[in-house]
This record gives sequence, structure tokens and C-alpha cells, in this order.
Amino acid sequence: KREKYQEAWEPFVDRVVETCDDFSREIVFSSFYESAIAAVRQYAPDYDVAALIYQSIEDGLEIARRYACEAIHPPRNQLTGLPLSETDYGNIEACDPDIDLISVCQEEGRNINVWTVQNWVQYDQLAQAGVDGIITDYPGVVNNK
Repeated sequence: KREKYQEAWEPFVDRVVETCDDFSREIVFSSFYESAIAAVRQYAPDYDVAALIYQSIEDGLEIARRYACEAIHPPRNQLTGLPLSETDYGNIEACDPDIDLISVCQEEGRNINVWTVQNWVQYDQLAQAGVDGIITDYPGVVNNK
């Protein structure tokens, strides 16, 4: 079944990779869909890939390991011990996860880029926690203190 979905992503991946080749491979492909990650791995192996985590850290780590993803992109409230884990985010309920995702990523040599920061307080909490990247809708959020 997984192969069927992967094949469905192939034409899209081909078009995107053709466009992205102009950017000197300074791109990370990221998706919530395992089959999209598989298609990128197979048809564009020179690009970095990241598993986007939605609610299950365990599932996201499994996919990242299966496809040797260079990074993981969790939501901002899925990091252990941060005030952000005590807040709901979209449909993701507040919880203090059992898995220390930052430590796991460091041990496995994977970057961790967290989404989606909306203000400088969130940015500072994540930066101080040691994440590798912060995804935001507001590029100047770090300068808005």
C-alpha cells in the first residue's frame, strides 16, 4: 500500500525537484505524509528530508529513522519540559511528552526544527531549549522584543 501512495507522489516530487535544483540544494523537503518522504528519498536522494510530526512523536521518529531523515519538525508544544508543552496548539493537546525529542535528535544526529512560532516569547523558549531551527509565519519575530 505504501508503494502505491509513493508512486502517486512521484510526478509532484519530479516537478518540485526540477524547480529546486536552481537553489543549490539548500532546501529541506518536509511532509506529514510518509509516502511523500519516501518519494523524495527515492527520486531526489541528494536533498535533505524531514518528517513533520503532528501528534505522535513515536510515529514521527519511526518515519525519520526508516527514511534516514536529516531532521524532524515537531509542533511547538511537543517538547519536554517547556512552558509551550502546557498549551494546546491547534488540534494538538497540551501534554509533557515522555520522549525528550531534543535529546533523541542530538543522539541520532538529526536536526530539530520546531513549528510554528508566533511571538518572540515562544521563539526564546525554543532557542534556549537548543532546537536547530524555528519555523514561523513572521520572519522578524526574533526582533520584536
